[in-house]
Amino acid sequence: MGKRTKKKTFRVTHKYKLNTVVVFIFAGSRRIGEIIELTREENKHATYTVTSRGTIYPCLGLDYSKDHGSILTKETESIKA
Repeated sequence: MGKRTKKKTFRVTHKYKLNTVVVFIFAGSRRIGEIIELTREENKHATYTVTSRGTIYPCLGLDYSKDHGSILTKETESIKA
């Protein structure tokens, strides 16, 4: 019998607006950046494009919905408070 894996879920609507400061993880590093574009994939997965220190990070999901980069909602909410 094969190993069961949990199916990843993803949002189809955007949670954050343009110019929102967010905490995200990309290539294993946590960074802080600003949302510059709201994007959507072919399967209607809501993604974001974020800029940080002059570098643009495309196709970020929320809370590990993407393998290569994700916005961390708990950390983002803590910097807003």
